[in-house]
Amino acid sequence: MVDSLFFPKCHRPVAGPSLTILATLAVLLIAVVAGCDWYGTRSFSADAITAYVVDADTGEPVAGANVLATWVMKSGLENNTTNYAMVMEAVSDASGKFTFPAWGPKSVSVRGQITDLAPLITIFKSGYKLGGGANRLDKPAPFHMTSDWDGKTFKLNRFEGTADQYADYLETYLIGDVESLLRNGCHAMSFLQFLRALDLLSRELKTKQVHTRLTDAQSLSDSFANRCGPVVQQIRQAKP
Repeated sequence: MVDSLFFPKCHRPVAGPSLTILATLAVLLIAVVAGCDWYGTRSFSADAITAYVVDADTGEPVAGANVLATWVMKSGLENNTTNYAMVMEAVSDASGKFTFPAWGPKSVSVRGQITDLAPLITIFKSGYKLGGGANRLDKPAPFHMTSDWDGKTFKLNRFEGTADQYADYLETYLIGDVESLLRNGCHAMSFLQFLRALDLLSRELKTKQVHTRLTDAQSLSDSFANRCGPVVQQIRQAKP
């Protein structure tokens, strides 16, 4: 459902003197529109997602895994993240099960469109490598979305290496996504438990004299205080 008209921030082609020129301009226009920034309000919704997390080696359920689902909006020729239509979190139970409820219709002021990450699922459990997945779409997502991962099982691999190597690994593959969530709309309140788990691990590593840039509550509050307000207490008081 489209709530308002959308206008790409692009120049309209000027009619040429021949059909050949018009055809050429039409082809160019199609290529340019693919990277245009679209503005307006759209209404999105999504079905519920239920899935499971298990240990890749033993097949045993992994309880207490923090799961983040983000419906990412991207724009431009470089496909940069501009916003998030929705951000949700869950924690796996004793059977490894987690659920994201259905949501929407939700009106979202957008610059860009939902493409191949509808949603992106990220799974974090201390001592394991990151897990997760995303839908495989080669076109804008529909206004009502489903997940390819509903009913599926995610297998987490244990991390083999030192505490320093683990910190480096998480810094490389996780910090950018977390900071993007705070830069584009400040969604800290939507994944407090996930941030709390990172905060606990960061403080644990620092007691072991591990130098890390891993996300912690204090650094988040310091970096995004003007945009998000103080978040230290909310993160550290989030229920596990």
